[in-house]
Amino acid sequence: MSTWVVGDIHGCYSKFKKLLKNEEIKEDDTIILIGDIIDRGPDSYKMIKWAMKNVTPDGRYQMVCGNHEDNIIRDYDKLLQIAKYRTDMDLEKTDIINLNTHYDFCIYMYAAGFGSVKSVEYIVDWFRSLPLTKRVEVTTPNGTKQKYMIAHGWYGEDMERLDILWFRDSDRFGNLYDEDYEGANGEILIHGHTPTITINKCIEKPVNEVLFRERSINIDCGCVFSKYGGNLAAIRLEDQKVIYAGRQKRIIE
Repeated sequence: MSTWVVGDIHGCYSKFKKLLKNEEIKEDDTIILIGDIIDRGPDSYKMIKWAMKNVTPDGRYQMVCGNHEDNIIRDYDKLLQIAKYRTDMDLEKTDIINLNTHYDFCIYMYAAGFGSVKSVEYIVDWFRSLPLTKRVEVTTPNGTKQKYMIAHGWYGEDMERLDILWFRDSDRFGNLYDEDYEGANGEILIHGHTPTITINKCIEKPVNEVLFRERSINIDCGCVFSKYGGNLAAIRLEDQKVIYAGRQKRIIE
């Protein structure tokens, strides 16, 4: 049995299913999604349906919350608060477009047949149930133990929820920050959120590759940005082997 962590999918359902068919992934392996399974890509609702059917807290498929899932939670809660003070707002009848979410959640959910704000409540509640982080310990090929922290954006013991979801390991131009992860006892951070296609251009590394630092590994290879060379990646924690959804084009732009 091995443990894989999959980068930001962003509605790229076909790429995700292709990744799962890779011969390196075995039937008894554990697969953890790093969050941001929705928005931007063509099949966000398909990803939601798949995840709600297959993801469990400790099963074969697991997941941590991403900032895009959290956007939906926070915007839904804002509308709940507004409805408390408006006698004319019935969420069972309020058009879903009034759920002022970021990106295009309302659009693709409406296209899937969800007409009211109340109709997506069970999906929001499922997003709400996702953990922020997961700690995993695996056995490496040489028999030693290795600990990992899995979080969407970054992790620090004193970080609040939004920081864990939103913090980036580089500035807006793709330049890496000097500080690496500071986990105790050799723990390594696995995260996504910041597409490596922006960082790798700055350090003249193929843009669609996973970024390894001494104490952290960024597995968001920007799969939804395929026109820039982005790809969907997964890393096996036991030996840090990386696989990709498609043929890896070694692109430096």
